[in-house]
Amino acid sequence: MQQDDFNLDKTVSVDISIPYRVYLPADYDASGRDYPMLYFLHGAGERGNDLDWMARIALPKYIEDGAELPFVTVCPQCPSGERWNALNLTTLLDKVLNDFNIDTSRVYLSGLSMGGWGTWDLANQISDRLAAAIPIC
Repeated sequence: MQQDDFNLDKTVSVDISIPYRVYLPADYDASGRDYPMLYFLHGAGERGNDLDWMARIALPKYIEDGAELPFVTVCPQCPSGERWNALNLTTLLDKVLNDFNIDTSRVYLSGLSMGGWGTWDLANQISDRLAAAIPIC
């Protein structure tokens, strides 16, 4: 039997569309200091393309109900019928870090149920970029 070794070098382009909501601290100033960030992943029941639907439970609801938190909170919404995708989440993280004053040494990741699974998956791939991960399964 003959053995051949190969290496695939190819650039692949992927279209990414993921709705997300950002909650800023009351004292947030775009020209000011950097803030810690919590990246929160919801469970399977909140998938879709309606951020108000996503915000009806857990941490987003707590904030929507008036909680003032001292950090930037980023809540993406997983599309209907899909699971959390590390490529999409990493791409969104890069965008948020570019667009907002975030202390990159204080990026935290958490999620519940399906979001807990997404937390484990993403933390496994980008652990060097996270201060901590808190999966809630």
